[in-house]
Parts: sequence; structure tokens; C-alpha cells
Amino acid sequence: NQDIKDKWDFWVFNLSAYGWFNGEAYYKSKNIYGEISASRTTNERKIQFSFNNNYNKNNYRIDDSTEFISLFKSYYAEASYVHSLNDHWSAGLDVEYSSSIFSNMKFNMLNSVLFEYNIFPYSESTRKQWRFYYKAGPRFDQYYDTTVLLKTKMTWAVQETGMYVRIIKEWGSFDTWISYVTMLNDFRYWGASISSEASFNLFKGFNLNLSANVSFIQNQVSLRLDE
Repeated sequence: NQDIKDKWDFWVFNLSAYGWFNGEAYYKSKNIYGEISASRTTNERKIQFSFNNNYNKNNYRIDDSTEFISLFKSYYAEASYVHSLNDHWSAGLDVEYSSSIFSNMKFNMLNSVLFEYNIFPYSESTRKQWRFYYKAGPRFDQYYDTTVLLKTKMTWAVQETGMYVRIIKEWGSFDTWISYVTMLNDFRYWGASISSEASFNLFKGFNLNLSANVSFIQNQVSLRLDE
């Protein structure tokens, strides 16, 4: 009900960070992770922003003159705007950016047009959602090293379809995502995943959180040639 006065104007913010450090005479490890997100959902529109960063560095000292260093860095950012066309249909834009040394992805940007259908009215989206979506658009890749497709950069046409379910009750919450992604340039490259999370309010101050994820990956177009 949007007649309710919300001092945050329907914005929801999340911030998380963690890190661990380990070291001894011949080994040092550093891992830092941070994530921030913001969203605003009303009857008329949905706005979402998110960003996360992962940094992992390991130093292995073989002898006094030899040291081996492994470094993994990754970034991911997403921004989307979805406007309600009526109680169940909506359309919008979605932009994603990522970079990962491990994935051989120096630069990756996906710009998509998004269409969405929610079985429940959007006025109930803070308590329950059952959304089906479709999005498609160009993806621009630039790779650190030459890939198995003999490319250092590539432009793809990508489409994704999926479903998202979210239920919030007094006992806790339940979320499930299902997605299927296809490269329109070449249908041999695709990926599918399903993820679920559940949170149970056991008693004041204590929650039980469960999660599971299964992925089928056939779209690793950024693999290095020598892998």
C-alpha cells in the first residue's frame, strides 16, 4: 500500500563485506570481498543497483630467490529500470558489467531490453512475487588472452529467459531463480541454472539459512586457448 509513509521512500539498501588473511614464512594469503546493493519497488516501477568486488592474492615462497604469486580479481555491477505497464506486465532496461582475471574477461558489458510478467499484482511484490522474464541485447567482450575461438574481443547477441519466485511470511522467506541463456550468434553456446534460498526465523535473533545452486555451462566462450 503506497499510502503508507516510508521514511526511506521504498528504498532498500544492503551492504556486506568480509576478508581473511593468512600467513607464515613461506605462504601468504589475502582475500577481500565486498557487495552493495540498492532497490526501490513500487506499483509503478522497480529500480535496482548492485556492485560486488572480489580480490584474492596468494604468495608462495619457494626459496630465498623464487616466489610464485597467484592473483584473482573480479568485479560485477548491474543496474536495471523496469516500468509497470499494468498490474502484471512490465518492461525496462538492464545493464551488466563484469571483469574477471580467472574467467579471462577483461571487459564484459551486456545491454538488454527486458519484458516481465508477474502472476501476482505488483502491489503485492513486497510480500510475494512469481515473475517470468525475457531479455535480449548485445554483449561486448574483451579478453585478457586469446580464447579457444581465436578471439581477443567479440560481440555477441544474447537472450535470457527465466523465472523468479519470492515468498515472505512470518516464518521467514523463500527465493528461487531459474534461468536459461543462449548466444544467438551460435546456439551451441548456452547456459542454465537454478538457485534456491530459504530463511527460517527460529526465534528472536536466530535464523536458519539454506541455499542450493545447480548450473549447466556450455557457454564458456572466454576460455584461454592454452587451457
